[in-house]
Amino acid sequence: MRFLILLPCLLAACLAEKPHPCESPPLLTGGLVVSTQNEKLFTYAKYLYDAIGRRVRLMELGTYENKSFTYDVLLLYKEAAMYEIHEHNRTCKKSPLKVEFQPLGIPKNASLLGQVVVGSSSGPGQGLLVNTWVGELPDKSGNYMATVTEFGCIPVSSAYHTKEFGWMVTSFFNNVIGIEDPDRLNPPSFCKDAESTQSENLAAFAKYTYDGLGRRIRLSDFGSYDNRTFHLDVLLLYNQGVMYKINNRDQTCLKRRLNTDFIPLAIPKDASLVGQVVLGSSSVQGDGILVNTWTGVLQTKKGIAKYVSTVTEFGCIPVSTLFSTDRKGWVVVSFFNNIIGLADPQDLTPPPFCRTALPEEEDRETPTLFS
Repeated sequence: MRFLILLPCLLAACLAEKPHPCESPPLLTGGLVVSTQNEKLFTYAKYLYDAIGRRVRLMELGTYENKSFTYDVLLLYKEAAMYEIHEHNRTCKKSPLKVEFQPLGIPKNASLLGQVVVGSSSGPGQGLLVNTWVGELPDKSGNYMATVTEFGCIPVSSAYHTKEFGWMVTSFFNNVIGIEDPDRLNPPSFCKDAESTQSENLAAFAKYTYDGLGRRIRLSDFGSYDNRTFHLDVLLLYNQGVMYKINNRDQTCLKRRLNTDFIPLAIPKDASLVGQVVLGSSSVQGDGILVNTWTGVLQTKKGIAKYVSTVTEFGCIPVSTLFSTDRKGWVVVSFFNNIIGLADPQDLTPPPFCRTALPEEEDRETPTLFS
């Protein structure tokens, strides 16, 4: 009997353990996508990663300043050498590698931002438990934010800021522990004679409640817009074409016309499939989640908008959306801790003190995550 009582206590203690900085597996193979805030760079790559030998191979294709490119590069950090490899004509270019090796994982001095579920915890196979960390880059040039799986420390995404590109976001997928062909991390034989050459407007965190049937959304968010911080609690009623800005502390409301389109959390029928991948890793059960990424174009009241949306294969739970208009550029929204259903449906109706709400006099646009 004492054992039966002790066992759930031990389990509860294990589950309640606070996340700690971690090291990703030293050998990894997978895919990644890199995009930048100023839209100069977008690339898709297959990668091989060897933390023990400090070697990375990237085979990528993408666009830079509206020009497409393919690139196959081997980074040998111990030798401080980079090989640009051209398999089609068996040639190489060798360049000095002037950056330090940054292992995949979380540095010991990182700060935990939070632990969340990517996808949903409402059903099996719909969610992945991840930890997000923030810190300062080793060279003190800026800050970073990195997300890894709770189990296995498999990389999910990372973001850091540079002067040239602004925020650079890297998303990892189809990660597998180990390297199938280690020889691809060595320079090809035809590289032996290679010649050496020298060579943010909006950020916000929000809790949301979503009703696709009644076309209602409640957002309680805080963040920065044009370098000014804000806290916002808004109720968007698309059927009525009305938005309420709610101040629960003062029991006041401001009412304004809602002039944006309702965009359902779903994949339109005319969307094109980009691909199906695993977020996290498929090497160990519970380390990954199967997701689908779609792209397309929407006609909105304010013009043409492009989107790239990722949802779970099971349940169609939103994971992330990139939404672009000529007016705003790319806006990236990441979803987490999604639960199917509404804990309190009253959140989607105006509070009683909003009945006498006055029209808002401000003409400026209010920043939200869904429009």
